Amino acid sequence: MDQTTERQPPQGAILSDDQIRKLRIVVIIMSIALVAGVATLIGRVIYLANRGNEQAAPRGMLAAEPRLVLPAGASLKSTSVSGDRLSAHYTSPRGEGLIILDLVSGKTLSHVRIEIGP
Repeated sequence: MDQTTERQPPQGAILSDDQIRKLRIVVIIMSIALVAGVATLIGRVIYLANRGNEQAAPRGMLAAEPRLVLPAGASLKSTSVSGDRLSAHYTSPRGEGLIILDLVSGKTLSHVRIEIGP
């Protein structure tokens, strides 16, 4: 009779006792990993839900009187809003330009003059 490292399953059985024991260990480890993953997921959702409330309050609140001051004789060509920033493209007798305005504070962040090179 040959001796093997694993015992053969009993007559009519699909798996041997060693294979069943290894399978039980693998199932227990995967069950623990699944429970830990679900607990981590629930904890992350709760964390993000609580953290989101702190950042949501100031968002979307406009300054009392945001002012966009264009140069004398300028006309507005287009505007664009991204988040709490407004960009305004204008033309004036002195040339074209962009003004970027912070809608929350109402302050002008940048004034860019567009010049056409030679």
